[in-house]
Amino acid sequence: MAFVDSIRKSFSRHRRRDVTESGAAEATSGDGGGGARSSGDSITCVVTMLDESEASFEIEKSSTVSDLLGDVSNLLSLQEMDYFGFSYEDDEGLKCWLHDYKSVAKQMPGHPPYRFTFGVKFYVADPSQLREDVTRYQFCLQLRSDLYKGRVVCNSEELSELAALSLQSELGDFDDSMHVDGYERNYEFVPNQEGMNIYNHIVELHKEQDGLLPFEAELRLLNIMHGLKGYGVRAFVCADGRGHSLRVDISHKGLVVNQAETSQPTYSWRSVVKISHRRKKLTCKFHSEGERPNTVTLHFPSKRAAKEAWKSILEHHDFFSMELPAPKPKFISSVLRGSTFRYSGRTQYQIKRMEDFQIRPKQNINRKGSVRRKPPQRSASSAST
Repeated sequence: MAFVDSIRKSFSRHRRRDVTESGAAEATSGDGGGGARSSGDSITCVVTMLDESEASFEIEKSSTVSDLLGDVSNLLSLQEMDYFGFSYEDDEGLKCWLHDYKSVAKQMPGHPPYRFTFGVKFYVADPSQLREDVTRYQFCLQLRSDLYKGRVVCNSEELSELAALSLQSELGDFDDSMHVDGYERNYEFVPNQEGMNIYNHIVELHKEQDGLLPFEAELRLLNIMHGLKGYGVRAFVCADGRGHSLRVDISHKGLVVNQAETSQPTYSWRSVVKISHRRKKLTCKFHSEGERPNTVTLHFPSKRAAKEAWKSILEHHDFFSMELPAPKPKFISSVLRGSTFRYSGRTQYQIKRMEDFQIRPKQNINRKGSVRRKPPQRSASSAST
């Protein structure tokens, strides 16, 4: 059965709890507080969405991540779920992604209620590949977050244009009667933007977007951001055999090993010959045309970090370069040495050739509150009390 159909049918097996007006789920507890607790054969999962609201789901203990993605698919009316996933931050500060075919309970540390974040796992190489406005909107939310957190790098002109497009998407055309002087200062696009002297330019560019519909503004934003440095990159800090600091960047393009901020060549996913890890060490072997394979050995600060990087490399390799996901091996292959882990979802090749995709009328999207707002300023009198 097709992935979209399977995750939508999974919704009938689970009960989504009511979400409060603020977006956070109401929690009930038999111990007088502390959040919802799981009992019997069910567990509670609290998911932070890309608009920073929260939704709580009651699922069976045996439910897989794919089952829970089905609940989120229905909540957000998302069909193109292959790009998304759930992640959490472990006690080392490492971002860990949950894997679709495993149960939620077996992957989460600690005890329920489990808390994790919904987000983009695989950043599409070409935004035009996204078929629906609602998917592009979720990508925009992710990229605005990436921009704010410094994961994507841009200059002041690019930032001004991205800010103007974000305002056009949420507020619509500039209106003198509504958008009074200083309205643009209520929104945060990057930290410390006050000292960048870009506000007047943002307003000018917002006025130039007159007549641009929200989905058109979001598509323009995606087209700009997918060409910026840091787009879709998952970075890991590691070292070479001599102890020199390195940073490994994993993205749709392939693998880049950076040293001392110097520009390094990208190893494309199709050039990967073998990837293996043992304890804190990860070894990558790449095919070089006309030369012997190039081997790169990376040393990570912990076994957990090495394994998470290894899994991320394998998943990106399969998603972006394979026609079909690799079947679960009956024996340990040379590529998957030490584990039977594999990517279990649909590949980019399969997504492009989807025949079961349901063409739907445009979905209603509530964009209000989608752009990060500055926290209210405390007055001098309230600050002194």
